Amino acid sequence: MTLPIGLKANKRGFGFTLIELTMVVLVLSIIVSIAVPRFRKTYETIKFRNTAYNIVKLMSYARDRAIIERRPFRVEFSDEEDAFWLAEYIVPEEGNKEDGEFEMVAGSVGRRQMIPLGITIDIDEPSRQNYVTFYPDGQADPFVMYLEGGDDFTYTITTKKMVGLIRLYQEKIRL
Repeated sequence: MTLPIGLKANKRGFGFTLIELTMVVLVLSIIVSIAVPRFRKTYETIKFRNTAYNIVKLMSYARDRAIIERRPFRVEFSDEEDAFWLAEYIVPEEGNKEDGEFEMVAGSVGRRQMIPLGITIDIDEPSRQNYVTFYPDGQADPFVMYLEGGDDFTYTITTKKMVGLIRLYQEKIRL
């Protein structure tokens, strides 16, 4: 067929052949199959790191509140529930100051924070207790805790007794 301007029309249609489309789909499939496992590993790493940072932030908050409110606060851990929370020392209205008990703090700060699946907590010497207490004078119970996750991730969280200093190490440290 001849066009009105004297040129011949191209009979070949515009578009891609089935072979070209198949090759593009194959290349994209290979790229996706390589990328997806890496995204999963990245997600696990972020989840693990956020859990460690949340514990450290709650411990710092407990230390600050103990100093400001002039009464002990503690961060408690539960193996059965895989959770941790903030507790405050409540003195009874009648009775001795030493007769008080620790109770979970009301509000969003005191809510139970769940430890994600795949992350385990191991509390080491010297305390071996499932909590760390912060006192009004700035001191804290000596405390060593290991967070262990998949792919051999381990963080160590420690407190120093005299100054209440909280440290986070991105490895397992035996103190």
